[in-house]
Amino acid sequence: MAEQLAVADRLALAKRLWESVVGDAVGADEEDRLVDQAYEAYLANPNAGVSWEEFERQLDAEAGKTS
Repeated sequence: MAEQLAVADRLALAKRLWESVVGDAVGADEEDRLVDQAYEAYLANPNAGVSWEEFERQLDAEAGKTS
């Protein structure tokens, strides 16, 4: 199918594909940084958070739900 496109169109498509890959890689770096930051915060104070179950109870209470 790509062979049916003119060379200029294939180059433009390749450029757009490459830019989308580079954009994803940049986003992945940011995600890695945020995960590292959250893990470091956890290591510094592991008791600062709540369990998932407690979080759900709090969220339900704020929404006016009861279990």
